[in-house]
Amino acid sequence: MESLGDICVIYRTLMGLGEKRISVGDQYIITAKGTHATGVEAASVLIVNINEELLAKLAAAENSDALYDIVSADQQDAEFLLRWDGPSGEYRITRYKMSKENCLQLLQAAGDQGRRRTARENLLSRLASMPTVEFDELNCMDTMSLRTTLKGFSWELILIDKKKAN
Repeated sequence: MESLGDICVIYRTLMGLGEKRISVGDQYIITAKGTHATGVEAASVLIVNINEELLAKLAAAENSDALYDIVSADQQDAEFLLRWDGPSGEYRITRYKMSKENCLQLLQAAGDQGRRRTARENLLSRLASMPTVEFDELNCMDTMSLRTTLKGFSWELILIDKKKAN
């Protein structure tokens, strides 16, 4: 499945940042650059809304139509809260999110291979299957809290970078 492949690419990219893994769970990995909570220059959080049952179903699917049906039927929502004690200052937050709808568009496009489509249909398909990227700034004092809700099979990479003084 292409979106599972995307998760693998994001994971390899995350590991290539040279950050140290500081926490790993069934649905998340947190990495950071720095030696302790108050000296962290950057942190990254990869969150995947998937469980063992869904993973087994996806692995057993024989074609893109079966994958589409499995992802479409997945209604599991998950809310993740990251609370980080220690950081103070201004931070740039970048969120790279692949929603269930984005995944379904990828699968639909894979199922449509060989079908002639107009240039407009191709453009709409490409745009609808791309992850959403959001940028924000956060000013915190001793504690940082970030929340995300993932609906169905989806994932998010959150990059947290301390802003440098000019």
